[in-house]
Amino acid sequence: MSLPDPAKPPLITSGVLTRIFSCPQCEAVFTHPVTLSCGYTLCFHCVPSKSEFYNRFTCPISTCPRRTHPAGDLKVDVLVSRVAEKVASLGPVGPSKSLPAGVLRDLSVEVECQICFNLLWQPLTTICGHTFCKLCLLRSLDHYDSCPICRHRLPDYQFFNNHVPNRTISRFLECCLPNELETRRAALETEKNGSVDEVPLFICSLVFPRMRCFLHIFEPRYRLLIRRCLETEKKRFGMVLPGVNDTVMMSYGTMLEVKSYEVLPDGRLLIEAVGVDRFRVLNYENHDGYFQGRVELVEDTDSSASFQDSPALHELLRTIREFIDHLRTGSAPWLNQRLDSTYGAMPTDPTEFSFWAASILPIDEYQKYHLLTLTSTQTRLSTIAQLTAQLKERWWFSFGGFCNIL
Repeated sequence: MSLPDPAKPPLITSGVLTRIFSCPQCEAVFTHPVTLSCGYTLCFHCVPSKSEFYNRFTCPISTCPRRTHPAGDLKVDVLVSRVAEKVASLGPVGPSKSLPAGVLRDLSVEVECQICFNLLWQPLTTICGHTFCKLCLLRSLDHYDSCPICRHRLPDYQFFNNHVPNRTISRFLECCLPNELETRRAALETEKNGSVDEVPLFICSLVFPRMRCFLHIFEPRYRLLIRRCLETEKKRFGMVLPGVNDTVMMSYGTMLEVKSYEVLPDGRLLIEAVGVDRFRVLNYENHDGYFQGRVELVEDTDSSASFQDSPALHELLRTIREFIDHLRTGSAPWLNQRLDSTYGAMPTDPTEFSFWAASILPIDEYQKYHLLTLTSTQTRLSTIAQLTAQLKERWWFSFGGFCNIL
């Protein structure tokens, strides 16, 4: 049975609707339709019997990528069934019979997502027969493992993340509501990209530029943040420390760029990111459970050229390196390997070295935070040297070489 080509918007007639909502097996308007895991929909009585030896049946659709499906308790596709009934009520159709006034408008209401109440986008049909936008369903699974409508227990996050959209509903949207679908796509694109100077903010810990960061994302709000981040071209988000004295967050943070990630079956994520730039938060607001803020980038005011002939700076570098070397010689080899794999080898560039040294300095994160706010490499190195001197005084007994510091 030929269906209209979405690339060439057809004249929407009763015949077009009937072809879209007809079973590919019996070629009649759907009755008790069930949507399979391949995205195709069949009348319930057109579903083949299961194998005698396996609890599966062979898909009758020749283009099905799966070929077989589990013969479980197949549920009626509620949305396709409802629309098919309205299509059938239009009566006998001719190839060019125009639709009665208001039919498409009524059907467009039927194909709204029951979570976001917008036109369905990448419609996924659950095993209980309800259909939602893919993004809405995945977001719901961050909080509950059941259907938002009937509370039927659903498979895990990964099942739906890899699931094929409902082909019947997708074809209806593409053929009959192309303008509305394009408006929906544009709205989602705008929401995804946001303003160029707005950054999603992850309130967690302190990371310095050029440093790697490994995160286990399990909170629903931050799972949403990271998923949206991964959809952008640069895959960046801001990391800030929790605030003190009744403030939500600290004013300075670091822009992180995701380098690799793994999505676990239940929707949690493991990500590796690296610090790119520092920023100052100008203002922020709650956005779908997490904070998003306008930021301005922060850079050091002294240039690399000024470092070349500065005896004071080279003395600071020597002092800090000696302290770090002492810490490393007092540590077990496996711990040094762990530090190298996490923070990398000691940089030679003074600015990068200052961030590297600040990262491995054994002090509280809120003490390190002051180093993040400094806009001079030399001042930052001087502050780190002062901190190492304080640590030496505090650990005077360890600098005989017999105590493990790290």
